Amino acid sequence: MLLATAVSPVSRLLAAAATATVTATLVLLLAGVGLVTGAAAVGGDGPGVVDVLVGAVSQLPATLAVAAIVYAAYGFGSRWIAVGWAAVVLDLLLGPLGTLIGAPQWLRDTAPHTHLPADVGAPVPLTAAFILIVVATALLTTGSWALRRRDLV
Repeated sequence: MLLATAVSPVSRLLAAAATATVTATLVLLLAGVGLVTGAAAVGGDGPGVVDVLVGAVSQLPATLAVAAIVYAAYGFGSRWIAVGWAAVVLDLLLGPLGTLIGAPQWLRDTAPHTHLPADVGAPVPLTAAFILIVVATALLTTGSWALRRRDLV
């Protein structure tokens, strides 16, 4: 039924971006539930459910910023998708694993996940989260603009 109608490439890609947003949110929430369940299973006196879920969802702006880099890269052309994969790998290496590999702080600061704490109960810096959401929105807009200009034939 969907293939029988005209669907613009931008609409299709925006639907994929919406699906990625919902999926990322669900994965983060399920990870939080898994942490709480694991702590309860071993009988530990862990943090509360709300603190864990807030900590998990606080990672969403950084996750969406990385996904928006991939979206914008694809908007410029399918050969640019390697830039998106590089962003995902570099965010992982410089964000959560940055201290383990000994990356300097100035380099770790380039990763979106560095700016939001992964610690449960840590205050969420709303300014950093807002800036990451603005950056993600700008990248989505850029990717949509680039996709409209592309010759997909």
